[in-house]
Amino acid sequence: MNGPFDAEFFRRVEKLQLVFRKKLAGLREGEIPSGKRGGAVEFADRRTYSPGDEFRHVDWTAYLRTERLFVKEFTKEEAFAAVVLMDCSASMTEKKLFQAKRIAGALAYLALGAGHRVSVECFADVPLWHRAKTIAEAPALLKSLEREQARGQTCLDKAVSAAFEELRLPGLAAVVSDLLWEGRGNVIGTLRAAGQRGHDVVVIHVLSRAERSPEVAGQLRLRDLETGEKRPVVLDDVSRRTYLVRIGEFIEGWRRAVEGTGGRYYLVEAEEPFERVVAAYLRDGGLLR
Repeated sequence: MNGPFDAEFFRRVEKLQLVFRKKLAGLREGEIPSGKRGGAVEFADRRTYSPGDEFRHVDWTAYLRTERLFVKEFTKEEAFAAVVLMDCSASMTEKKLFQAKRIAGALAYLALGAGHRVSVECFADVPLWHRAKTIAEAPALLKSLEREQARGQTCLDKAVSAAFEELRLPGLAAVVSDLLWEGRGNVIGTLRAAGQRGHDVVVIHVLSRAERSPEVAGQLRLRDLETGEKRPVVLDDVSRRTYLVRIGEFIEGWRRAVEGTGGRYYLVEAEEPFERVVAAYLRDGGLLR
């Protein structure tokens, strides 16, 4: 298997653009944001200090000259940012993590190509952040993602909360995960709040074929990849039918919950070729064009 960011990856991705369903600051729905430089803060003016103003904005140089308190005022260029959460917990098996890297890398690359800064949170029990401000930094960002390994336990609620702290202005907030997390309510609450603040929320649900429809049967001893817990299981026709119903309910539960927040939900199979993921899921689903 080649690495996730091979020549075929770039051939596919460089023909694409991100599409935003929500109206971001200064944009019409579906428009590609233009690349304003980085959200830099610039000094604009001074005004007389008023009770409640932050002391960190007091102009102490002016105070030494005049013995009067003035507050510096700043303007901030409008900036778009993308935050991508990539699940790196131990339940992300080799094929799932490979697919997640390609999807997260594509979103990050396209946002950088449009002139916007990107943060990628690779989350497990210990999250790791990878950031880039320009397309020139994309190779280093993708190389960092390629080196990521599955590890530890999922902390999806904490990861989502931390990621949205990165977004000071409305922007893209994407989660790429198998969503094997019991605290769905907390995550959905955070996604809903993010949508209300103007963020364009996207959840890309990556599951393997075996998780959706297991082919094994008989007496099994299953091990939880995140906790190491082992449990004996008998998988016969009855229990397999029960499992298929429950995995269907699990998927549908996440889909309805995400869409109920105003976000977009995509289910992607880990074994799908990347060109099909782009064409049949993300482009036809309106995230890319």
